[in-house]
Amino acid sequence: SGSTGGGASSGLHHDHHDNLLCLLRGTKVVRLFAPSDAPHLYTTGRLTRIHGNGRINYARDATAADGRTAAEVRQGALRRAQRAVRCAE
Repeated sequence: SGSTGGGASSGLHHDHHDNLLCLLRGTKVVRLFAPSDAPHLYTTGRLTRIHGNGRINYARDATAADGRTAAEVRQGALRRAQRAVRCAE
């Protein structure tokens, strides 16, 4: 599955961050699908959200559009609130 017959293959997948493909030798076939096509592809896991920037969330793997987990979002909010309290004192 995904094999090109003798070369390396990564198969169909999506990356969570922007990437740069740099091929030093040979050829590579890249097929790009829009994030909005995800519901029509055979994904592993149940899709729960597609952010405006294309980031895809699956059940039990929710993130903010920038990739932060719910815990990281809460920690950031707590730090901002603590800073506000220190500034108000």
